Amino acid sequence: MIPQRILVATDGSPAAKAAESLAADIAGLMSASRPVEVVVVTAVHDAGNLSPETPGFIPKSAEFSEATVISQQGADHVREMLAQVPSGSQVRVEAKVLEAMTPGGAIIAEAHAAGTCSLIIMGNRGHGGLAEALLGSVSQDVVHRAHCPVMIARA
Repeated sequence: MIPQRILVATDGSPAAKAAESLAADIAGLMSASRPVEVVVVTAVHDAGNLSPETPGFIPKSAEFSEATVISQQGADHVREMLAQVPSGSQVRVEAKVLEAMTPGGAIIAEAHAAGTCSLIIMGNRGHGGLAEALLGSVSQDVVHRAHCPVMIARA
């Protein structure tokens, strides 16, 4: 299966940067035979009905704004990497901010929404103790629920 639409999840971390680079490499190789789309996504928490008095409340506009910057920087990084690939002109890169209760849920929803996601690439952060020492909780969530292949990049 040749990926036509690659979804790259980024949060700006070193592992996410590795995922962006991997996505650019794969898209560059695949675009020699057909156009490829790379969608760089950053997830924000949809707090639902939380009020500003809720402990830990972050105004949605601030979080969305920060996520937009992170997503755009990720897309720019993919474009820079593709500029080094002769066939990279057949790759369309898009930045998106997703809203959901969980980052994994946002990534899965986006991958399944269009029904055309061929591959999800994301970094491994592993910030959850022994159970998640090898694979972060968001990565685990996506790997277990995705209906397409998932690649995990290490920083």
